[in-house]
Amino acid sequence: ETLFEVGSLSKTYTATLAALASAEGKLDLNAPASRYQPALAGAPLGKASVLEFGAYSADCLPLQFPDEVTTSAQALAFYQQWQPRGEHGTQRCYSNPSLGLFGDLAARAQQRPFADLMSQTVLPQLGLKHTYLAVPAAAQGLYAQGYDAQDRAVRVNPGPFADEAYGIKTDVVDAMRYVRLQLQPDRLTPALKQAIAITHTGYFQVGAMTQGL
Repeated sequence: ETLFEVGSLSKTYTATLAALASAEGKLDLNAPASRYQPALAGAPLGKASVLEFGAYSADCLPLQFPDEVTTSAQALAFYQQWQPRGEHGTQRCYSNPSLGLFGDLAARAQQRPFADLMSQTVLPQLGLKHTYLAVPAAAQGLYAQGYDAQDRAVRVNPGPFADEAYGIKTDVVDAMRYVRLQLQPDRLTPALKQAIAITHTGYFQVGAMTQGL
């Protein structure tokens, strides 16, 4: 029953949320980011598609936000001021800011907060009863913690788009159910089955690796 932070495995849950929105006709994965985040209109990144952010090919964004970016407003300014390193859709660079914006755009398309969509829609539809973005008070005693270099108890760092990029906490039973549903989604709703198929589709080739969502 121990709850673990599963780090970047959270990105696959975010991809499922976005893919479900696509399957339900609420999100156009091929639309430019500026359609769902008008503040990016006129910015180079605003021209990249939602899908390209999910496949890490919008541009070669960094692995993490710079240390000085600690708020949502600062994150938006970071995207607005980003200068392209290449043509969008031509290179793949694994990036928390890229995936974070992907999840944010999916939520904006549905006009609901990302955390609400994940907690109230996606996780319940997947039948995940012990999987959270915010661990409730009643489950805090089950929540595992790590230790830093000074042997102090720590948990995941908050930050811009933390929920989207690395926010999931889950137990072994739910984690195994999630894996099983990737392999055997037959009992899910048609839209959720389609969503999982969307996440399993290859969108970018990197040597021997094919990038899905």
